[in-house]
Amino acid sequence: MFGIKHNECVGFESRWKVKNTEVQTVTDQPLLKSTDADMQKLAEWLSKMYPKVTREIDNANNSQAFKGYKLHGDSTEANCKLIQSINVSNTAGSGDKVLDIIIKLETEVSRISAICWNQTGKSVAVTCNYEHNSWCYHLGHISIYTLNRNNSGLCFIHPHNNVFTTEKKKIPDAPRKKLSTETCVTSLKFHPIHPAIIAAGTISGGIVVWNMQNDEGDNIIGTANAHEEAVTQLSWVNDVYSAKTILLATSSTDGLLKLWNFNLANASLSIKAKYKIKSPVLGSICRKTETPEYIEQKSSRGIICFDFSKQIADLFVVGVEGGLVVQCSVLGTSELKVVLKEEPAQFIFVKNPLNDLTFVPHEDKLVVGCGINGIFEIFHLISGKRVGNITTEKVKKQVLTCLAINNV
Repeated sequence: MFGIKHNECVGFESRWKVKNTEVQTVTDQPLLKSTDADMQKLAEWLSKMYPKVTREIDNANNSQAFKGYKLHGDSTEANCKLIQSINVSNTAGSGDKVLDIIIKLETEVSRISAICWNQTGKSVAVTCNYEHNSWCYHLGHISIYTLNRNNSGLCFIHPHNNVFTTEKKKIPDAPRKKLSTETCVTSLKFHPIHPAIIAAGTISGGIVVWNMQNDEGDNIIGTANAHEEAVTQLSWVNDVYSAKTILLATSSTDGLLKLWNFNLANASLSIKAKYKIKSPVLGSICRKTETPEYIEQKSSRGIICFDFSKQIADLFVVGVEGGLVVQCSVLGTSELKVVLKEEPAQFIFVKNPLNDLTFVPHEDKLVVGCGINGIFEIFHLISGKRVGNITTEKVKKQVLTCLAINNV
């Protein structure tokens, strides 16, 4: 099968061949020809192309195709710098000497409960209240501060020690104007069109509207007994059926969110609609964190905070008792007597109770909230996940009661 075989070697002779070549570069002189432009034809061409180019540019600028688009994994760090702290003095009292003595004996500690900017971004309103285990005997006070000069991009942070902080801008230590109510104020909001009109919600469930331009008599132009329990938040919103109509929205721990018609000419408030999140919907959600027993036993979850989207008129988010953020729509509601079959579009679970909630300016899918953990938390409405947090050394160990963003 195997054998040995010898192959004969074959050889050949190498032959070399050499060739010399020389190369050099020669600079060519450019041929410059003078040409005269036909300005008449150029003008005709520009007049024909200009409308088409501007139309395409306008379409690109107004396109919503890439609105809110971000590359996956992009992270934006936000830094806060403390510039100024102002101590808001709350001269709370009942007007009755006996009750005032009782209030002092209870050694209550006041806190900043609400803050808001007016439409021009030059005035800010601040109010304080107290923790209440029973009926409120205090008089509410609202302090109006006015900036010394124009500025924008200010954000206020509100811990429990009656101190609020500013960025980029110092404001006077003394308020320009003060307003008062019969009970503690829980929420404030300036009118989005009339900068002198401000609305407030009280712990007794009432709402009060002032016009600070009224020099004669009382500044109050409207009142209403809005809720059976404390008003947790109020806001001026656009009517989804009429963009020019401004409504006043209020929420309460009674579980209702109400929309009010406000007539400036007649100085009147009238109810337009009531909204409520059905308890069966909340009970069908599975969550890891435990809900306090007293909240689970309630027939309806109280609404702590809410905000309406500036980009999508019917979209709004609600923070309810037990640490839930619910995405809702005005157009998707049904009568309260009918069993609600459809669940809200999104639920967001938070580790700690929220005290305030608002949409991020110019973003219809991001909301920012604050609560007892002392930080701002930003949530994405589509994914339901936390986007990031912002914190400062001065306030991160204290409870944040409310927040306000000036996007003027």
